[in-house]
Amino acid sequence: MVKSLLAALDGSPAATAGLRAAVYWAKTLDAELHAVFIEDEARLMYYPAVSTLEGGIAVPVPLPEEDQGKVVAKMNQEAEAIRGAVEAAAKAARIRYTWSAQRGKLNEVLTHEASLVDMVVMGRRGINELGDSTRPGPTTEALIHGSLRPVLVVPKGEQPSGPILLAYDGGKGVGRMLPTAAYLAAKARSGVSVITVENDRARGEAMQQDIVHYLAPHGIKPTCSVTSGNSTERIVEAAVQQRASMIVMGAYGHSLIREFLFGSTTVNVLAKAPCPVLLMA
Repeated sequence: MVKSLLAALDGSPAATAGLRAAVYWAKTLDAELHAVFIEDEARLMYYPAVSTLEGGIAVPVPLPEEDQGKVVAKMNQEAEAIRGAVEAAAKAARIRYTWSAQRGKLNEVLTHEASLVDMVVMGRRGINELGDSTRPGPTTEALIHGSLRPVLVVPKGEQPSGPILLAYDGGKGVGRMLPTAAYLAAKARSGVSVITVENDRARGEAMQQDIVHYLAPHGIKPTCSVTSGNSTERIVEAAVQQRASMIVMGAYGHSLIREFLFGSTTVNVLAKAPCPVLLMA
């Protein structure tokens, strides 16, 4: 059962979409929403030019006091705006919720807060993370690896409302996610679709029978398909065609040697998926 959700918010478009998703699931599951904004202490630091440091190693140092005051004032404004958005959304949906703004190391605080709930909802990439805006940011990666909870990663924009799509490769990752996926599907009455990317069709169909067997007592009869080709492309294509409400997958493949998240099928699906992706390391 999922009775509590953490919404990690920073005002980014993806986090705003994440708040909508968190409110929806809190209402659907009759769960309590815990919304949190982290005043990241890294924003109060800066890196001097490497050329001015002995050995060329940059070490963060505190901003001048005046500049720190400006950053703190900006974080307070951000927190107040997000608090107002959370309050309005929660009251409109008539859900139970808590709100907090905490200062500290972003990843450490979020990982601790995640340990206090059943599921985490967050945007695909934070507002302060630079670089390619389609790839999940380092905070997303850190939370997936460190929270020990299912993490729903939400892209910006409106979310489709089709079936839950299970991307199954026979690995333990999706196996760990099955109880949560079955519970969400049953509560949302969304239906379940299973896709396996496997060149050997008979082998893929045999693997999917485990999913069919597991879901049967939950009153769920999934639609199943086996396809071949590039795993990322096939999974994303299926999500688009079915207007999947979410993709459920493991953070790692079924190899005995764990893949690093970045560079794997997981991160490529996260970058390209048109819908939220639910996974757990």
